[in-house]
Amino acid sequence: MVLTHSLIAAANGVNPVPGLNIAVDIGNVVKMLDRVSTAYNLDIIAAMVASGSPPTWLLAARNLAAPLASEGVLLLLKSAGTPAVMQQVGRYIPILGMLVSAGLGYLIVRSVGLKYVDECHEAAAGYVRDTLKKA
Repeated sequence: MVLTHSLIAAANGVNPVPGLNIAVDIGNVVKMLDRVSTAYNLDIIAAMVASGSPPTWLLAARNLAAPLASEGVLLLLKSAGTPAVMQQVGRYIPILGMLVSAGLGYLIVRSVGLKYVDECHEAAAGYVRDTLKKA
């Protein structure tokens, strides 16, 4: 899943239209985060409200929903820092710049995606641990 969206970002790296490429990247990352969240059933996990204070995994699941907002995606892409700036600057250098931009787009989306998968995995594992403790 992360690989597919990383390859989409790489293909978008050769998109010569400034501004459109950012919109495509944001839409791509939002879709990837949504697919990962759905794969871990975080929407179902977050919907299960425990009586009393919520367990750690539930708080983590709620916190993971924030990056699905466009502002959260922008913050994730900004956290990529220098590679994201290099990607945008590289677009203005013919051929070589587009190749660099495509490679950096791939790396940025892959990095964001893998980090999000790790966070989703931790939230789901916390849910399983808490459920098994109660059984």
